[in-house]
Amino acid sequence: MTNILIVEDEAIIAEDLRETLLSLGYEVAATTGSGAEAIRLAAELKPDLVLMDIYLKEGPDGVQAAETIMSAQRLPIVFLTAHADSQTFVRAKAVNPAAYLYKPFDRLTLQTTLEIALERHRLEQRLALSENRYRLLFDMAKDAIFLIEQQGRRILDCNPAAPSLYGYSRREMIGMQAEELSHEPEETTGAILDGNLSIPLRWHKKHDGTVFPVSINSCAFELEGQMVVISSIRDISDRVRAESELRAKETFLATIIESAPECITLHGPNGELLSMNRAGLAMLEADSLEQVATCLSDLILPEYREPFQRVVAATFQGQSPTLEFEVSTLSGRRLMMETHAVPLRDGEGKIVASLKITRDITEKKRAVEERIKAQKLESLGVMAGGIAHDFNNLLTGILGGVSMSRSLLPKDSGLDSILQIAEESCNRAKELSFRLLTFARGGDPIRKPIALGRVINGATALALSGSQVAARYELAPDLLSVMADEGQLLQVFGNIALNAREALGAKGGDYLIRAWNLPGEAGGDPRVRITCTDDGPGIPAHILPQVFDPYFSTKAMGATKGQGLGLTICHSIVTKHGGTIRAESPPGQGATLIIDLPALAPAPAAVKPPAGQRALLMDDDLTFRQIVTGMLTHCGYQVTAAAKGEEAIAALLAAQATGQTFAVAILDLTVPGGRGGLETVKELTRLQPGLPCVIASGYVNNPVLADFAQHGFAGAIAKPFGL
Repeated sequence: MTNILIVEDEAIIAEDLRETLLSLGYEVAATTGSGAEAIRLAAELKPDLVLMDIYLKEGPDGVQAAETIMSAQRLPIVFLTAHADSQTFVRAKAVNPAAYLYKPFDRLTLQTTLEIALERHRLEQRLALSENRYRLLFDMAKDAIFLIEQQGRRILDCNPAAPSLYGYSRREMIGMQAEELSHEPEETTGAILDGNLSIPLRWHKKHDGTVFPVSINSCAFELEGQMVVISSIRDISDRVRAESELRAKETFLATIIESAPECITLHGPNGELLSMNRAGLAMLEADSLEQVATCLSDLILPEYREPFQRVVAATFQGQSPTLEFEVSTLSGRRLMMETHAVPLRDGEGKIVASLKITRDITEKKRAVEERIKAQKLESLGVMAGGIAHDFNNLLTGILGGVSMSRSLLPKDSGLDSILQIAEESCNRAKELSFRLLTFARGGDPIRKPIALGRVINGATALALSGSQVAARYELAPDLLSVMADEGQLLQVFGNIALNAREALGAKGGDYLIRAWNLPGEAGGDPRVRITCTDDGPGIPAHILPQVFDPYFSTKAMGATKGQGLGLTICHSIVTKHGGTIRAESPPGQGATLIIDLPALAPAPAAVKPPAGQRALLMDDDLTFRQIVTGMLTHCGYQVTAAAKGEEAIAALLAAQATGQTFAVAILDLTVPGGRGGLETVKELTRLQPGLPCVIASGYVNNPVLADFAQHGFAGAIAKPFGL
């Protein structure tokens, strides 16, 4: 059914038109009084005809709207008008409308005009189609066509394309010998004498000497008593050039495949290996395709062979599957691989091979496993941090009580030696807690002054316990302390000692640790140098630069053998402490690890605070408050203790009301159900500017302890601690 768009700005006329058209059996696509809207609706609804009023009040008039619609869609336009001046008529005529309707008009006139306009439009479309067909045939006749004497080989006639192709005039070409157009005259003579030929490639030459490729189709027949040959000659320069470019692209693609870092293979329908690039051969440690063509299925681990065959079969069904599988190289090394397969089709669309791009994802899988391990360790660190908080509070009570008791007893007392053993046991328990947390948390060091001799001895003795390795120590008696995380340094010297133990093996050997002070460079701070030397086989020169790389290990990987992270962790810890670590291994002289750490200037003798100074202590643990109150009292302080931040702030306000201040405040970091140290320090220093506040916590992995100054504290102390 014919669909008509009405463009009329008089609402009554538009509605009358709509009803009339509907009664005549037409469909009305839409009605509008705007030229702009008419353009939009014509593009959107694509009606069969547009009834367009020439004069429109809004936007472009009917002529302008018709021009836009005709240029876009070639729709038949019937203009409606009650009157038109000559200028408007000229404009309307230029649009070439299908018809005009002058208002008023009756139903018959409307229907007749519409049908004539529609029929005229259909005729114009058919005529245009016919013209296009003839034009297409004409355009296809671009080949040069010659009529040639078969015996004399003279050109009798040619079409207009021939002079254009060869650069001669038609008059020049008539009468020429056909061989004059050929770069291969003998072949041309033979072809003309043969008559009926189809030649895919010959080389001809133009008037200016240019040689170019052609294809020839010839047919011999009798014309007016003589045999002639009609030849259609096509310039195939573009095709020959394209074929040459295609060959170049194929060579280029082959070069890319050969130089690609991924393994690229072609497999037949039964999984047989047809080709493999250089990278694939290198992954399998093969020198040629023949080495792996017959044994590829054997190199794939048994549990992956059937899935691999299913992938091949799926590609021959038009699918593009992906598979992770494991192979064993020719030397027996295991690799985890990921392959993506796609069907390879010929020019007719038939699947002829399975193309696979395969990557070695061994390191990627290992990284994922390490990430999972790190997440587990992070969870362990959270759990251990919570346990250590309470554990360290208890240790503080024990260690503080023991150390305070020792300070009250004479040195020659029999109890002093017993308490010393208890104190050492508490310190070992504290070190064990710190070591666990250091391993679980990583991160920035939580620093305090550390006596290196004790840390080196403790870590080395623990790592070498039960082995045949004999440790010797040459530590300077005046060895300076360092500002460091004790747990992390224990890990450094423990890892180095374990490496020495592994290197020396079951027979054991000597392990020498030396430490001495170094002056600061160019007026800088002093340093401490520690060297750890074993008399084992040493480190080969070619791997010496890699010993600090993550996951590099000369040992087999495994839970009890090595993860390749020991020296990497040492390097990370030493670097975060502002130090350096390097390895040396002269041939035949074992291996030496050399560590330089920034040192602290010699500490002045401890000065007892003036008697009567006040200290504010805030901690939610009663036992901790009692023991630390005792230690502070022993040091000469008058102590005010509080369980949470609100009480500490109230105590400071009460002291200020009587004209008193505090010399120091020790604040617990975390207080369940109340203000912790972070919230309290701001209010205390606001109420008493300059009040030195020390943060104390059993959560030794909390970053506040490592960066206490940025949070408003004068110092930090990790639980447990002694007097």
